[in-house]
Amino acid sequence: MASRSNTTFQKRLKELARQEKQREKAEKRAQRKVEKESRVKTEDDDIAWLDEDGNVIIQ
Repeated sequence: MASRSNTTFQKRLKELARQEKQREKAEKRAQRKVEKESRVKTEDDDIAWLDEDGNVIIQ
């Protein structure tokens, strides 16, 4: 029966850890995308301008 060496086993553990980290990153990326798409676009409502006389103009 063939047995794996310790270094091969460590490589396998390292590869599994790398794959798990990539999976977690992909989940976080997808979550941020969903949050970004579901966010209401109210950024323009918060913008106020000042004219040359110092009067506030809200658009």
